[in-house]
Amino acid sequence: NPPAVPTPVTTDTGETNLLPNFSARLEVTEDVQVRFTAARTLARPAFADLNPGLTYDVPLNANIRPNGSGGNPDLKPQKSNAYDATVEYYFAPSSYIATAIYYRTLKDRTVVEVSPETIDGIEYNITRPRNAASATLQGVEVSGQLFFDSVLEQTPDWLNGFGVMANFTLADSEITTEDDPLQGEPLQGVSKHSYTAGLLYENHGVTGRLVYTYRSEYSEFLIGGALKPEGSGEYFNKVKGNGRLDFSLGYDITDHLTVSIDGTNLTGETYRSFFGTPAFPHDVRDDERTFGLSIRGSY
Repeated sequence: NPPAVPTPVTTDTGETNLLPNFSARLEVTEDVQVRFTAARTLARPAFADLNPGLTYDVPLNANIRPNGSGGNPDLKPQKSNAYDATVEYYFAPSSYIATAIYYRTLKDRTVVEVSPETIDGIEYNITRPRNAASATLQGVEVSGQLFFDSVLEQTPDWLNGFGVMANFTLADSEITTEDDPLQGEPLQGVSKHSYTAGLLYENHGVTGRLVYTYRSEYSEFLIGGALKPEGSGEYFNKVKGNGRLDFSLGYDITDHLTVSIDGTNLTGETYRSFFGTPAFPHDVRDDERTFGLSIRGSY
């Protein structure tokens, strides 16, 4: 292997953006209201993705292709035209149900792919981020919250302060850039379905949340070039659908002092990904359970 030679990279970019935002709210009745929002938004790429540094190695195992990863200092920020319409019904104090539809047109969405690159005569599979010129994202959201003592005329004492919440999101996304390997594919990192369901408690200075969150399968990055099986179409590293259970419990010791305990991933769910089909697993990550204790004061 020839010795590595540092290659300086200097990139200078700049731009000016106008980000208008329009929102309106209509009170249909005392309990029903409609909201509409239209906005242009901008999201800059992660700083690490701009790093021009490149790391790569040749494995000792000849059956493993040389590989590496690097950033892209020429990444552009993602721009979006966003439209949202929501109908909200407040049927009791602290209790509601809402339905929303949304539509986004995206430009320069950051995507990640693995492509072959030749370095000093050796071909490597290099993972890099790049921009996809255009994409769309649309869907429906349904959410609701209910506290039992706000809707029941006679609530048992033990039920006072208990409530439930839930939401569901349907997301339909597509990369629309012509002549792009990803054309017609869903956006990376976007699940078709996701939902949250939780048990709530707020009473006697105690605030509690026990929440389960789930997201369906999604594409993580594109496997390109030599890694793609012949005639298989585009080949993605995908992540299996998974969920996790989190909780938080807080107590107001005084009006100015609160102590809380938090826990994440109580059920020990794991991250599992695969190449194109579950028959070819990629990796399994055991996400740790975490517990935290905090004290918050105000004056």
